[in-house]
Amino acid sequence: MPTFVECESVNVSYSEMGLATVTYTKITTDSGFPITNSVTFGGHTFEGVVMSALKQPIPDSENSEEGVWYTINVTMIALK
Repeated sequence: MPTFVECESVNVSYSEMGLATVTYTKITTDSGFPITNSVTFGGHTFEGVVMSALKQPIPDSENSEEGVWYTINVTMIALK
């Protein structure tokens, strides 16, 4: 099942305590919920807790060869 992260959606911001708020959008044809508590961007791995994840079908994607495509908007609190 094709799955990728939309590069321009990646945002990482740090608090004074060293915690990172990581947001990104995953594009997938997986009808499940393919979200983990660990992501790697630019060679940096962030492990933490997913605080929210919103999955929505992409309009008019049901006729693609792979089936319906979905966007999943993820926000997680993590350590680098």
